[in-house]
Formats: sequence, structure tokens, C-alpha cells
Amino acid sequence: MQVHVIDLTTDLDSVEAGLQRLRLNLMTLRRMGVKIVKVIHGGIREGAVELREASRNHLRDLIQKKIIAAFCPGENFGPFDPEGRAFITGLGELRRDIDWAGNNDGITLILIERPPTPPTRPRRNRPRYT
Repeated sequence: MQVHVIDLTTDLDSVEAGLQRLRLNLMTLRRMGVKIVKVIHGGIREGAVELREASRNHLRDLIQKKIIAAFCPGENFGPFDPEGRAFITGLGELRRDIDWAGNNDGITLILIERPPTPPTRPRRNRPRYT
């Protein structure tokens, strides 16, 4: 499974600019049916801490609105944290991610639920040949 990356470190002009970029990218990726997104918001650079906190608060709002399924802060993304283990349940391939167990507070991983698929026509009962 491919992890899409949104890099917010290129435009740290303001927290609002970073949040706007995050919103637009998340909605686009959600419509495309992407399941996992990694957001890079920087670690210790000036303005990165504020952007990290603002983006995680925004993600909490998106969870309440049921727009995304879950997110995991990078510092919890690993086998030693219950939140990290719970996040990768059913997504075992994420254990091969370069940031797994990296204690990286400059990233956040997001699990997006795909939009519901349209209903399909019921299958006709066909005679079984034995």
C-alpha cells in the first residue's frame, strides 16, 4: 500500500497557510481514494511546533466529523506505543515505513476512509453445475 506524502515544510510563512495546504491536499487525496497519508510538518524549526499542533487539532476535528478515520503522531508511530500499534492494525505493511519506531515528531500519519462505494446490482442465482 502506498503512503502519500504532504510536505508542509516548504511554506512555513504562516500556520494558516500550512493548514490551508493540508485541507486542500487531504480533500483531494480523499476523493482519489487514497487510504494513508503522511504529513511532514517539521520538527524543531521555527513555526513548526505551532503548525504541528494546529494540524493535529484540525485532524481531531476531521475525526469528529467522520471525514478521516484516525491519525497517529510520529512520536507514537512505533511498536512500543499502544497508539502506534492500534493505528497499524490491519495495515501491517506500515511496519516497513522508514519512520516506524523512529520517534519522529515532525510527521503525522493519517488513515482516510474511502467514500462508500455505490450499491451494486444483486447477482442472479445461476444453476450450479456439479
